[in-house]
Amino acid sequence: MRRSLTFMAAGLLICAGSLIGCGSSASTSAPSQAAKATVVASAPTSQGTVTIHYEENAQVEIIAPTGRRILIDVWNAAALSKPPTASDILLTTHAHGDHYVAAFVDSFPGKEITIEEGSLKLDDVNVVSIPAGHDQGTLIAAKDGSDYIFGIDFAGFRFAHFGDLGQDKVTDEQLAKIGKVDVAFSQLANSGSSMDEVNRKGFNLMNQVKPKLLITTHVNLDAVKLAPTIWKTAWATGPITISKDKLPTELTCLVMGTQAANYAKIYNFPAFAQ
Repeated sequence: MRRSLTFMAAGLLICAGSLIGCGSSASTSAPSQAAKATVVASAPTSQGTVTIHYEENAQVEIIAPTGRRILIDVWNAAALSKPPTASDILLTTHAHGDHYVAAFVDSFPGKEITIEEGSLKLDDVNVVSIPAGHDQGTLIAAKDGSDYIFGIDFAGFRFAHFGDLGQDKVTDEQLAKIGKVDVAFSQLANSGSSMDEVNRKGFNLMNQVKPKLLITTHVNLDAVKLAPTIWKTAWATGPITISKDKLPTELTCLVMGTQAANYAKIYNFPAFAQ
């Protein structure tokens, strides 16, 4: 029997806030156990509406109308909308402490893919995990690599979570597996990935992927200043609910989290229309 989770404000101990990039000093050992994902071949259903919570760094919670949740890079379990259940899915992109907490992963009651290549197929969700690099020259491997991209078909949307992708470009092979993305979660500024507003690496990577909506993870003030000069940009603090038929027709950047309102006030971009 799994032990009960104790929900603690882990964010006081690790890389608090999306303004702090994740670097090698925050690294922890990757889990040794295989992913708990049980593969069951079936096509995902399509509802066309989801609720998205963003909780700083790269922690994301995607909730379908059915109540099924996909949790990604959970570093602050206390910020989740409710405790994990057996119907939830947990995805972890890499082993840095602002993306991965071993105790949370080890006690997670649902299916998971943890820092490795793989796939998970259920009646309402398909996930593929794609090896990637946290920075140019860092380890790209099937297991215990430096970063993984998750392509997710869920509730009628195609999501992609890039963890701390820091490659100079997305490879053709990666792009083929990522596919046509509705909503992406990716960083724009992170010293641990040699990424900032000067080299525009995060911007260039997303211009390759071309999602309809980009929700930023690691950012800084200068990257947020640059965003509206390249893409349509909006902001939101709390969770958002989006419909497939109301997605932007061109790449739109959505800045979320505790600093979003301050960024918007400084740089004068609008609230996200739901």
